[in-house]
Amino acid sequence: MRPTEWLNRAKSFLRAAERSLKEGDLEIAAFESHQAVELALKAIHIHKSGARPYTHNLVELGRTLGFHHPALQLLTLMYTYARYPEAPLDLDENIVGEFIDAARRAIEFAEQELEKPP
Repeated sequence: MRPTEWLNRAKSFLRAAERSLKEGDLEIAAFESHQAVELALKAIHIHKSGARPYTHNLVELGRTLGFHHPALQLLTLMYTYARYPEAPLDLDENIVGEFIDAARRAIEFAEQELEKPP
């Protein structure tokens, strides 16, 4: 496993989230933001340990690495909720903007961490 490949995929999900937000696809942007954060944080885990954790819980992933963002708890739910039309979602552009901010910050954090020795 190569951490840079995970980080590059995270960046692709971030770009997709930004496009989806512009197009008004809030649920899709929320899911893509979740994926961007998850993959960025897992890139760090891989860099440090050579393995990735098998969880989609962004709060848990962030806590083990020292990464925090106020949107992580709600964003964690987007892994499931954003994929299903009947899920109880009340998203707006501001909330999804916070999700995208979390993704940007997670990617920046990962870039810094990957520069450090494992």
